[in-house]
Amino acid sequence: MGQPIENFLPGIRENGLITKKTVDFSGAPSVALPSGTTINGASATPNNITSNSANSFTVGPNGTTNPVLKVDSSTASQAAGLKLTGAVTGGTVALLAIDSGSNTSITVDGKGTGTIGINTLSTTSGLVTIGNSTSLAGVAVNGPLTSAAVTVTSASANAFAVGPNGTTNPSLNIDASTASAATGLNIKPAAAAGGLVLSVISSNATESITISSKSTGAVILKPGGNGSSAIQFQQSGGTTVVQVDTTNKGLYVTSAWSGAFAVGLAGSSNPAFKVDSSAGSQAAGVLVAGAATGGTVAISAIDSGSNTSLTIDGKGTGTVGINTVSTTSGLVTIGNSTALAGVAVNGAVGATGVITAVNGLATPSNSATGKALSMGSAGINVYFGSGAPSFSAAHTNDIYIRTDGSSSSTRMYMATNTSGTWTNVTTAG
Repeated sequence: MGQPIENFLPGIRENGLITKKTVDFSGAPSVALPSGTTINGASATPNNITSNSANSFTVGPNGTTNPVLKVDSSTASQAAGLKLTGAVTGGTVALLAIDSGSNTSITVDGKGTGTIGINTLSTTSGLVTIGNSTSLAGVAVNGPLTSAAVTVTSASANAFAVGPNGTTNPSLNIDASTASAATGLNIKPAAAAGGLVLSVISSNATESITISSKSTGAVILKPGGNGSSAIQFQQSGGTTVVQVDTTNKGLYVTSAWSGAFAVGLAGSSNPAFKVDSSAGSQAAGVLVAGAATGGTVAISAIDSGSNTSLTIDGKGTGTVGINTVSTTSGLVTIGNSTALAGVAVNGAVGATGVITAVNGLATPSNSATGKALSMGSAGINVYFGSGAPSFSAAHTNDIYIRTDGSSSSTRMYMATNTSGTWTNVTTAG
């Protein structure tokens, strides 16, 4: 066991040891200092440790075994390191890389699955700032990012940008540069099959949201798969009012309003086209069926029942025109070849051209099917056909015009009863 130096030099026992010369302990396996030893150097004079050991400087109760602090300078040609700069009270303590070169990274690692905490032990409420106002390099994250609530306070046009080129054409950009900004977007997930909700947040009670493409680019709503209600527009309570069937390429509007669907310069005010579905228990409507070129476009009534009327009205003294706008020369056909229901007219009929009746009917022979005109509330009929009539007329005084009549007594007949008796009407010539 060694002996204290003062046992050999009595003057040191009385006065202590002070030297201005270099003290070389390099040959000693270790140098033990008392607990609480203070190492002082002259003002602005560094205290240096020159070592290339993996344990150049260690602090801990067990020396180099699991120390609290350890400096490893064993890297060959080591020329980069860590600088710790103190500060006045309330200032900023700085930890930065030092290097003889220009660019040096710093790595802070936990061990195994251990985590790294910043501002986690202290009760400080200060922000964690990454990057500076001159060089906004951002953060690179390898692996998932797990965090409690994260708040970014910024008034920048690029407050949060994600992309391979930073703020240049980023994949995602949040612009918080609006003065007195108080609106934003809230993204709320749900359990599986619960859907995702995007909603506006604002200090105001009512707020709009705008989705805008760039220049003439389209705004596209595209479901992940086709379905009868793949795209829906709902009321605030969740009732669907418009749904798009992407399987059949259809659009459905659910409404009990008088302006359920309107098209025009002023919307529902005096529109060019309007659908009124406000009728109670509405179950009948209009079907417009398109056709191939040169075919027939059909407008018809639809109903859950069997018989439904269709009314076309002008307004006030306005008229209803059929084939009046187009230059077509086609006939206007009323009724079909199977059910010749005819036309009921309330009011006078005026014609500037020829009125043709049952022109699709071949001339019958002595038959009531040749009825071409019915007049008045009594329903007096005018028939036509070949041969002399002997069928039962619907009314006494019905008239029959014989198409093959050739004399003054065979051209026209009048029913004297409804039992098949007719008398000829003598015509001149």
